[in-house]
Amino acid sequence: MKAAKNMDVWGTTTSLLCAIHCASLPLLLSLGFISGNSWLVHPLFEIIILGLTGVFIYFSIVKKYLRNRQDARPVLMAISGAILVVLHHFLPLNGTFLVVSGGSMIALAHLANLRIGGHSH
Repeated sequence: MKAAKNMDVWGTTTSLLCAIHCASLPLLLSLGFISGNSWLVHPLFEIIILGLTGVFIYFSIVKKYLRNRQDARPVLMAISGAILVVLHHFLPLNGTFLVVSGGSMIALAHLANLRIGGHSH
């Protein structure tokens, strides 16, 4: 029970940090606070964050739903958020909006998953 709850806490934190990162990065780049060679804009950084997000979604939200079949809303929210995050690669003009919305939606899915509770014992 505690491990699943921790996964939701880590998932919420990672998703919110991702949303903050993606919202502030264009502003920080345009103001010259970080250079184009910064590790924050490196594609590997994004891949690591997305990979962690996927792991947290699976182990805290999807696995819990498959085990308990209680409430599908967190699963649907997480999948919708993940789709928005992936879409930002295909729609670069709306990329910041899509990735911030997606990251926020994933964080909300983790919070909803925590609120539902009922982890099997």
